[in-house]
Amino acid sequence: MTPFEIEEELKKCVKCGACMAVCPIYRQTGREDMVARGKLNLIELIKDSRELPAGWLEAVDYCLLCCSCEENCSKGVKITEIIAAARVQQTEIMGLNPIKKGVFALLKNRILSISRFVKLGSFGQWLLWRRLPRHSGLVRRLPLPGIDEKTVIPALPKRNLDDLLRKRQTPSDLQPILFFPGCATRYLHPQMGLDLIFVLEKLGFNAIVPPEF
Repeated sequence: MTPFEIEEELKKCVKCGACMAVCPIYRQTGREDMVARGKLNLIELIKDSRELPAGWLEAVDYCLLCCSCEENCSKGVKITEIIAAARVQQTEIMGLNPIKKGVFALLKNRILSISRFVKLGSFGQWLLWRRLPRHSGLVRRLPLPGIDEKTVIPALPKRNLDDLLRKRQTPSDLQPILFFPGCATRYLHPQMGLDLIFVLEKLGFNAIVPPEF
């Protein structure tokens, strides 16, 4: 979005707070700057400034871009596009996090696929936490460089959805349907994707999963 387009979208917001009822991040934090209304207020503050106000980084980074606020906005404000543009501006001002920069370089240049990256993370997770008690809170929340202390680190599975489907026989007499699992289902919660495929087959559909890209 251009600066003019962003400004026009910001003018549409009437600060009604309807977005508060549907924002999953606001539901967890209860913070005004985590909901769309608060984010738009912060973005308005930096329109003509190169300085980021307090709370800006968390407010912009924590947004899931799930579009819930946008779909329930009576004024039709293009909130997700504004947040995406704000993240671009944030990167221009502060630069990219060194850890993210390294990971993106590996993935962009095909040096390391997402699948291999997650599997390496799974091994590293086991190596790092293998001596911790199984129910220790440190297994879920362990301070690491570049990771916020509030971040809940999910257990990384050894096998992804592609691995689970590779040796599986697919019924040929069912109606084909395309199932795009997304990164979270494919790499973090593969069993969830597999369960959905089972349900689709019970309903008479053969789920075709596109290969990893």
